[in-house]
Order: sequence, then C-alpha cells, then structure tokens
Amino acid sequence: MSKNIFILGAGASKEAGAPLMDDFLDKAKDLLDLDKIKGEYKKDFDRIFKTISDLKPIHYAVKIDLDNIENLFAALEMGKLLDKIPNISKEEAESLLKTIKRFIFITLEKTIEFPVHSEKVYPNENYGALVKLMKELDESGLPQNKCSVITFNYDLALDYALNSYNSSVNYGLPEIKNQRGPLLLKLHGSSNWVKCQVCGKISFWSLSEFFGKYQYLFLKDLKFVNLDLASKLISSGLKCCDKEIKSEPYIVPPTWSKTEYYRDISLIWKRAALELSEAENIFICGYSLRESDLFFRYLFGLSSIGASRIRRFWVFDPDESDIVYNRFINFIAPAIEKKFRFEKKRFSEAINIIRNELIKNDY
Repeated sequence: MSKNIFILGAGASKEAGAPLMDDFLDKAKDLLDLDKIKGEYKKDFDRIFKTISDLKPIHYAVKIDLDNIENLFAALEMGKLLDKIPNISKEEAESLLKTIKRFIFITLEKTIEFPVHSEKVYPNENYGALVKLMKELDESGLPQNKCSVITFNYDLALDYALNSYNSSVNYGLPEIKNQRGPLLLKLHGSSNWVKCQVCGKISFWSLSEFFGKYQYLFLKDLKFVNLDLASKLISSGLKCCDKEIKSEPYIVPPTWSKTEYYRDISLIWKRAALELSEAENIFICGYSLRESDLFFRYLFGLSSIGASRIRRFWVFDPDESDIVYNRFINFIAPAIEKKFRFEKKRFSEAINIIRNELIKNDY
C-alpha cells in the first residue's frame, strides 16, 4: 500500500490545455470553428450543438445550464429514462449518449498539448514534475515513501509522463497480469481503455504499443503536438476472447447516474478505497469536490473507517472565491481538520510545495 496518495481532478490537466466541465463546450466549439474537427467526428460535434438548441424549450420550465457538458448529459439520460425529450426520440437519445462520449475524448485529444523539443515529444512539464517526485521518493527504498495516484481524468497526460520515465503504467486492472510501475487508478475510465463486448473485461492500449505502431514525424517546426491515440484506439488490434476489440475509449460519462458504468470497474474503486484506508498523506490537486459528486464523498468516507493515521490532508486549488475551500472544510471530519491545509495554488505550484515538505521531512 502507498502512504502518499495524489488525487487529481480536471484542474490538474487544465494547464496542459484540457477544458474543465464548465468550459468544455466552449473549447469544443472553438475547435469546430477553427476546422480542427474532421470527418465523422465533425458530424458528432454538429449533432451535439444542434441537440443543445433542440433542448432549449426546457428553459421555459426550469433553469438548466445546457452550456455545461455534465448538465447536457444528465438531461439526455433523464429524458431517455422518462422517454420524454423535446424533439428527440428515445432511440436518438441513446445514440446521442454515445455521441457525447466521442465528443468528450476527441475534445480532450485536440486540446491537450505535449511539448516538442529537438524533434522529440516530451511530457507536460507539471505531470513530469509529479512523476519525478514520485520516482525520487520511490528510489529511497523506504516503504513510507511509496506513492499512488487516483484520478478522475480521462486524458493521457499523466500516463505519458509515467511512460516516459518508467516505461510502464500500472492501472490496477484486476485481470491484467504483470502490470508494473506506479499505481495509477483512473476512476472514470481512460482514453486508452477498451471493453471487450463478449466478456466485459477492460483492457488498455499502452503508449509504448501505440508508438510502436504510429510514429510522430516532421516535428522540426512544431512546438506542441496532440496525441491521437483515442481516435485510433478502434484500430489498435487489441484482442480478447479470440476476437479483435473494435471499441472506442471506455469512459464513465459526467453525470449523476454513474452506477451502471461503475460495475465494469468496481474493482478499481475497491482498490482506491484500500489505498485511501492506508494513506498517511493525501494531496488533492485540481479537484473541486462538486456537490453532485457523491461517489467520491462516499468513497472517502467509507475508506476512512479503520484508516491509518492521516498526517497531511492538503488541497490545492486556485479558486479565489473560497467556494472550493468551503466545500472541503464542510466535507472533512473533525479528526482530519488539524491535518487539513488549503492552498490557493495551481497544480504546477503544488508539486514544489509538496516536494519541499516530503523531502525536507525525509518522507
């Protein structure tokens, strides 16, 4: 078990270019307007924005912010459940839910940037700094220095950093043998995960396998590139049950109704609960603890029963309004309050603060 747990939300990937849920649709519309979305995916994007327009009649009854991707997905799921969506049939609603997933992973693929130096693709600087810190602590050989990451992000920015420094990533997928490297638990799925349609097993296309099949050339004049693994995943050649898996990324959509999606990766959540129960230092970066995210609240609460002594419970978020601070201060129990520290810092600033604390204390 790891004594140091890093919990990462969308804010951690924001500095690499990823949008937050609140501005996801704006970033996607910018991509569409700049003609960066091609082929079938362009039809998906056009369809999403048409759907938003079709759902405008909802505003006559209640205030629902359809410019938020989470609200849009929730409205479609509820409409499908009730078989009642303005201008949209139940069959079309089912299809739209799949379209939104493609909309999400393509937007992430097109917005997250990886720096290029001397014609070589490098990890995002902030994730690279986190991996270096984890590696430095791990190489000390002390059990209390072991680190794990729990993330709600679908993107591959951290995966690429881990791959660059450790050559492998351990996703904790129960049916995948010989996983090595630091533990990276992706609670909402990942842009490089696929689900076998026969047995339901979750597999992944490693970055080393991806680069073994595709090479990035002609980088001389580029400062950044986007990794297009997610859009190529359907042609990865991954096999299960003696069949090639023809599947798009397995991601848990941003909605209140997550239970049916979590069944496939319930063992990942159980592993996260076990890791949290043994953690002494918990560092949360870029995760705003939205009121609607009951799953994490219960995950942490149930994991804390019989948990080891928490030394540090630190949260980093640049929010100046104190909304995020108040969410956390109302969330944690009195036993943790003395260990709680809130810093109005970005992810890039958090890593140095954490590093100075852990290295200083020989942790």
